[in-house]
Amino acid sequence: MIMRRSSRPKARTPRSPRRRFHEELLPLGFEILENLPLGVIVLQLDNPGDIRSLRIVELNRAAAAVAGVKRDDCRGRPLA
Repeated sequence: MIMRRSSRPKARTPRSPRRRFHEELLPLGFEILENLPLGVIVLQLDNPGDIRSLRIVELNRAAAAVAGVKRDDCRGRPLA
């Protein structure tokens, strides 16, 4: 018996808004952030009771240029 594949296209299930956000909009946001002529630094407060727990999550090229640092050296480091 010979099995043949159907040439009919499979029906696509609609993408959820959350999936669309992660696939399309989130990368676009990162691209916009990266190409801004303004320095932007994204920080995270690990311990809400301790301001010294601020750490650098991300910074764009402009921020690294203004600060005179390499981006990879800053990511994940405490701000203080």
